[in-house]
Amino acid sequence: MNFIMFNPIFIFLILTALCIFSIIILQRSPPRQKITPANEKNFCINHKDKRTTSLCHICNAPFCEDCIKNHTTLSFCLEHFRLLEKYQWIPILSFQINAEESQDGLILQNFKEMIWNKEKIPSYIVVEYRINFEEDLIESHISYFTRKQDQDLLIEKYQVFREST
Repeated sequence: MNFIMFNPIFIFLILTALCIFSIIILQRSPPRQKITPANEKNFCINHKDKRTTSLCHICNAPFCEDCIKNHTTLSFCLEHFRLLEKYQWIPILSFQINAEESQDGLILQNFKEMIWNKEKIPSYIVVEYRINFEEDLIESHISYFTRKQDQDLLIEKYQVFREST
């Protein structure tokens, strides 16, 4: 028995079998998902282990169902839902686009994100879809909402932003 236990070939075979067994086990278990910048929008910013159910319409941050509140067809984080309740919100821009003419919608989205990221002025965009049977089109009606107190400032800033793009 001592001959078998201390035989180098026997030890080599045992270690090889253990390595192969470990490789098989590791391949069968699902890899742990590491939160990286590429997939962090899939997880709530407050609960890193909970999947995102919505983005806040003001800050665009990802939140789980415990951290989001719905208002009509929109979603807001708890902080911005309180902001929504506190102020009077009005549409300051409204226009229609279709699939062929989506540039105005992209410009507005970029403006909204810039105004939030640089100046923390809250606003949100509402998109309503309508079917135009006469022209066989799906139309997008876009409205840009802000607090009443910010309307003049944002109209002016939007015009400057629009001219620069």
